[in-house]
Amino acid sequence: LLSAARRAADFLVGDLDDQGYFKTNGAFVSAGEVKTYTCLCAWAIYRFGELVQEDRYKIAAVAVIEAALRQQQPNGWFSHNCLSHSDMPLTHTIGYTLQGVLEVGLLAGRADFIDAVRRTADAVLPRMSSDGYLPGRFSADWEPAGFSSCLTGSAQLAIVSYRLFEQTGATK
Repeated sequence: LLSAARRAADFLVGDLDDQGYFKTNGAFVSAGEVKTYTCLCAWAIYRFGELVQEDRYKIAAVAVIEAALRQQQPNGWFSHNCLSHSDMPLTHTIGYTLQGVLEVGLLAGRADFIDAVRRTADAVLPRMSSDGYLPGRFSADWEPAGFSSCLTGSAQLAIVSYRLFEQTGATK
């Protein structure tokens, strides 16, 4: 398993450009196109670096998160953060991004990463209705971009919110 994990980590690290973005993003995404949500991979890369006690993996993971944070707007919005509609990402890809940033932030002791997650959570969570409904997509001003929900996105945002609360104790 360790050998397979190393091959996977080496592939991911080898796919990074000099700015910390993945160069390839799968068959249905154009090469060279920034997809912010891929920063979730940084969590696994960082954990592997800890496991094998090799800093190069941890350094690469931090670079991926720093690249993702360059896509964050002052209101917490992340550009280039959807599979198909970057102007109205799914809560699913918002959740991917936040979980990657948060978990690497916690592992690396980077308060700036945790603060970035908090900024987004503070913007999106008030959009939840009193009965727990969260729109499945949002526009750049955090207005709902559709009337459907996204179960995986809602679950991911709940996980991130609970983890954020565990670490900060912040309820709002």
